[in-house]
Amino acid sequence: MGTRSTTKIYSDKNCILSLYKQFDGSPEAWGQDLKSFIESGKFVNGISGAASDMRIFNGVECFAEAWGQDLKSFIESGKFVNGISGAASDLRIFNGVECFALQLVCHFKDGPGGLYATTEDDEQEYNYVLTAEENSLTLKCNEDRKFKKVYSIKPHQLQG
Repeated sequence: MGTRSTTKIYSDKNCILSLYKQFDGSPEAWGQDLKSFIESGKFVNGISGAASDMRIFNGVECFAEAWGQDLKSFIESGKFVNGISGAASDLRIFNGVECFALQLVCHFKDGPGGLYATTEDDEQEYNYVLTAEENSLTLKCNEDRKFKKVYSIKPHQLQG
């Protein structure tokens, strides 16, 4: 028998994704997987947020508008991409919570079974709630209604 869990992701108090995990749903397993996934990327608000660590030129027009220093050093300071997807090759980039939610599914759903879409009112043994509000991301795990135990997993600051 598996350790079942749900994961609900909220953006500005609206549930944007509800998942049901059939097994390994405990805080020591799925909770740590969620935490690691959150910490594996950077939240941005559009491609401009990704440019804090490296210049990213979204096409030649963007490069031409930004150029204003020695050409060789300016070119070496950046990376050409076609949209935000090109920037994600070096670092996972979450362009908002909605983008994060779909990348989470793509990362952990590797075939039939195991992880399913569910309804917002579904509850299991462990129920994770990931809330994004005002530049912060909080992940909590509520053990089922019978035990009423809450596990707080380190909040993550959004950037962008």
